[in-house]
Amino acid sequence: MVLSLVALVSVPSAHAQSEKPLVIVFDTSSSMADNDNNGQNKLLAAQTLMSDLVRERGDNVDLGLWTYPGGASVEGCAAGSWVPDMEPLKKPDPTNVDAQIRLLTANGDTPTGPALQKVVAELKAQGYHAAHIVLVTDGLANCGIPACEAARGIINEGFEIEVAAVAFNMGSESTQDLECLAKVTGGSFTSTENSEDLLKEIEEYKDQDLQLDVTALESVRRGDMTSVTATITNPKDEPVTGAALAIDVLPVVGSTNDSNATTAPVSPSGVKHYSPVRYPLSTIEAHGTIRRTWRFLISGDTNPRYQWKVYAGVHGKGAVVKTGNMEITDHDLTRHDGGELLASHGGTVVVLGDSYSSGEGAGDYANTHPPSCHRSPNVYGQLIGGKNTKIIACSGATTRDVLGGASEKQVSQIDLLRKIENPDVVVLTMGGNDIGFSDIVKECFLHDCQSNERKYRDFVSHLAHMSGSYMELSEVINSKELIAKRGGKLAPLIVSPYPDPFWSPSRGKCNHFGLNGFTSSEIAMSKRLLATLNERIRTEVKEAQAQGYPVYFSEPVITMAAGHSICVEDSYFVRLTLSDAVRRSADDFKTRLSLEKSQWDKDYDATFPELFHPNREGHHRWAQTLIAWSKSEDLQLRQQAPRVRITAGDRIIQALTSNVAPGVVRIDVDRKDLQASVDAAELTQSTEKRAVAQGDAVDVHLEGMAPKTRVLIQVRSTPQTVGSLPVDDKGMVSGKLTLPRVTNGQHELVVVGWNEDYRFVGTRIPITVSAGLPLFVVIVAGFMLAAAAGGVFFVVRRKRILKKLQLDE
Repeated sequence: MVLSLVALVSVPSAHAQSEKPLVIVFDTSSSMADNDNNGQNKLLAAQTLMSDLVRERGDNVDLGLWTYPGGASVEGCAAGSWVPDMEPLKKPDPTNVDAQIRLLTANGDTPTGPALQKVVAELKAQGYHAAHIVLVTDGLANCGIPACEAARGIINEGFEIEVAAVAFNMGSESTQDLECLAKVTGGSFTSTENSEDLLKEIEEYKDQDLQLDVTALESVRRGDMTSVTATITNPKDEPVTGAALAIDVLPVVGSTNDSNATTAPVSPSGVKHYSPVRYPLSTIEAHGTIRRTWRFLISGDTNPRYQWKVYAGVHGKGAVVKTGNMEITDHDLTRHDGGELLASHGGTVVVLGDSYSSGEGAGDYANTHPPSCHRSPNVYGQLIGGKNTKIIACSGATTRDVLGGASEKQVSQIDLLRKIENPDVVVLTMGGNDIGFSDIVKECFLHDCQSNERKYRDFVSHLAHMSGSYMELSEVINSKELIAKRGGKLAPLIVSPYPDPFWSPSRGKCNHFGLNGFTSSEIAMSKRLLATLNERIRTEVKEAQAQGYPVYFSEPVITMAAGHSICVEDSYFVRLTLSDAVRRSADDFKTRLSLEKSQWDKDYDATFPELFHPNREGHHRWAQTLIAWSKSEDLQLRQQAPRVRITAGDRIIQALTSNVAPGVVRIDVDRKDLQASVDAAELTQSTEKRAVAQGDAVDVHLEGMAPKTRVLIQVRSTPQTVGSLPVDDKGMVSGKLTLPRVTNGQHELVVVGWNEDYRFVGTRIPITVSAGLPLFVVIVAGFMLAAAAGGVFFVVRRKRILKKLQLDE
């Protein structure tokens, strides 16, 4: 069976309609609902096997899914029918075929012969003259013409058919008809005593054309969001095209201590996916690497253990598979369950930043100055650190407040950080108040804010470079003295993104009453804006990492509220509804009236600001998400942090080597080079190289971008943001940006932004940087010219003097 399936995978397509479609004819008779001799359900095992095949097919061959029994009765036999919209002529997406396979149920007789006759008749009506058929059955045909006889008739009528027959748990006396069927059609026949043997056998025949590494959590709390990350590498000297990544999540059947425990496909209610099950990949360059992450939630199931299975394959060339297990627990994770990033070295967990880190919305606020900071013991940072936690974060804080600004309502957080004797870990959210987050929320809730999207995106693009802030904070907690206290260990700075509070725009309005609330369009716009902000934060973190600093971006926090958005009753946020807003405003007004007027600005502790912030349950989920994330295998704490210091001598050298005659280099970006990705390292590099000089400006032109957004330009090896350019109403970008100072030699210009479909896209453009005309050359040339002029002057003057002396004589 496996050899025939591999052969089927390799069948090419000739035209828009395949010459030979692949049709899966699936026996869903009542006996398929039984277990095999290993106790595994035959239907579920067959579903997994066929899903493997579908995923390896790629998009070039027409697929069809036919089930029997069912449909109208023909001569007393229900010969089956196409699963709705799953016939080859409609060219169903392989992912949809996969999903439909998993929804099949078992019932009825086994009219195998009539099923083959009817499916071929349907294919003829659609204009096909040949087909590959995979027949999946577990029993002897008991209605209508035998399958082998039906195949002979089909061939005699001039229809070319090849059948790969797969028999589940059938006795030898029951397989004669299927063996004959395979022989007559030139196909194959495979029988197995149990489902697990089939799954193992198909994997043994997969080609190892690609290298696959997978990281996943080993322990997950039931109901929590978790993730699996796959890194696919092309070890060859030439590019690989047409590759794809896919994942299966399977509950382990049997005791977790049983070495013979098997797996079965999880039911749709067991796993809720929040990312595509299948990722089609762009070209993987020679020796190149691409990374993708799946996020899903395991709930509504009593299994204590699950198995994930990741496939990386190329159409027509097979696949490589990696598997692993996840233990499911019903208990909360603690800091001790976390990875090295959260390891305790006898110090303090410090919480910095704005209201999302102070605990605004989580209640039980500490009596600290100023009280409007709303520091809560229920905040995610303290849930991780426990008693060894110091909350410095303050509601309303901006980046400036974190790094030194101070007022009656804010304190210098970095000054307080310097006073902590032994910080182990620092957690942080920062940037939301810099773009006026609360004002944006109010505008969208009270008015129609869609027309302001460009303005909001400008706020993000004009954010100060936070990478420098992260490095400065990291240097404070990683002084030589503090590293020595921790036994040579560095303290990580963990930067959280802002969690997505909304449900999908497709679900309609959120917390809407009259003219207030959030429309579907506003939700979509808000998600794009939040993605832009979080991507900016992630980019800044990566810049700090590139400089060697132990700064980390906890990406899973973005989706931590999936299923518990601000739009539902059991939300992880303090819900923003009209009734809540009115009630809180009234309560705050009463409180304010009870205070002396002089205290209104200083000590007024309002509840209205809690709206739209994570509540107690939200911070609990945040803490659980961070602990689980910290165990990821690819997060390794750096052992040595560099010190980046620019001396006066450095500045003099920079001035002397600066280009005194910078020019402008035009760069036209072909929209075909723009690739969808969230990681600049995964982008395809342009084949055209550009030459630039130090201090030159790049004149960037491209089209096909989302109107009223901005395109970010960076220069790498060591990432430095050049700036951003606006996209006009027609999706066009045109503008000049001056390159920052980099070392001479080979670099890349990275261009990223949102295309007209609001997918994050970009490209990498190789550039060669030269010195241009350095200042010291001009100075040296000036000295040489001055010396030459002085020499000429001296010679001329000497001649004049000598001439005068001669005349005097």
